[in-house]
Amino acid sequence: MPLRLRWEVTEETLAAVASDRKLAKMDDEARDGLRVGLVGYADLSGTDREALAVKLAPVFAQFGLTRAQENAVWDALAVRDPETPVITDRRGKPLPDPYLRDH
Repeated sequence: MPLRLRWEVTEETLAAVASDRKLAKMDDEARDGLRVGLVGYADLSGTDREALAVKLAPVFAQFGLTRAQENAVWDALAVRDPETPVITDRRGKPLPDPYLRDH
């Protein structure tokens, strides 16, 4: 099954940001500040990660997030949605959804 995601800032996704292990290395004040910074984008939702990245770049830069921490935030903001377009790699091939793989 192909990966289908949208990214949004909601109470649920903000809770996922606050509890992420990769962000646990940040001090509590910075992690809370990041969460508050993201609250300012509470109406943010979309399927184009690049367009959303432009909007969230100031928040990421303000807290000096590493690439791994930025990816953790993106993972926390991601919501699976079967109605969204398929996520592809750089070559245009569909990415598989790791949660829907048969084991």
